[in-house]
Amino acid sequence: MFEKWTDRARGILVKATQKALDFQHAEVTPIHLIWAVFEPSQTGMARTIITQLTADANFQYLEAEVTAITPLSTDCEMPAKPSLSRDAVEAVKAANDYAARQVGVIHGSQGYVGTQDIAYILLTHPVIQKAAGVTAEQWEATMYALLGKIQTPVAVS
Repeated sequence: MFEKWTDRARGILVKATQKALDFQHAEVTPIHLIWAVFEPSQTGMARTIITQLTADANFQYLEAEVTAITPLSTDCEMPAKPSLSRDAVEAVKAANDYAARQVGVIHGSQGYVGTQDIAYILLTHPVIQKAAGVTAEQWEATMYALLGKIQTPVAVS
C-alpha cells in the first residue's frame, strides 16, 4: 500500500502515528494525517502550498482537533502501534489512485505519492476541509499554479 510513497509522504504517516501514540489514540485517523501535513517542520511541495494559501494559522486548530480525540481508557492496554482507521485506509488508497491518475500531469512517469497528494485527498472530506480551512479545489489549483501547469483537475472518484 505504501510502496510508491515518497520518503516525505511516509514521514507523514510516521508523524501521524507518533501523534496518535502521544495522545494514546488507538487509531491513526485522517485528522492525524492532515495534522502531520500541516505540521510546521514539514518541508517540500505541501509546505509550499500551505504557505501560498496562508494556511499556517490553521495548524493551531488542527492541533486542537487531534487533542480532542478521545484517548484509550487507562483500563485498556495501549497497542504498540496504533492501526490506521477505516477512513485513513480509504484515504491512503485514494491518494494512491489519485497519484496514479496524475502520471504525466504532475508526476512524470512513476506515479509516486507525495505529501501534496495525501493532502489533496484528505481535503476532499468536509470535516478535514473545515479543520484545515482549505478546500481540495484551492489546494489543487495552488499546486498546479506552482508547477506552472494549466490542467483540468483530475476528479476524485
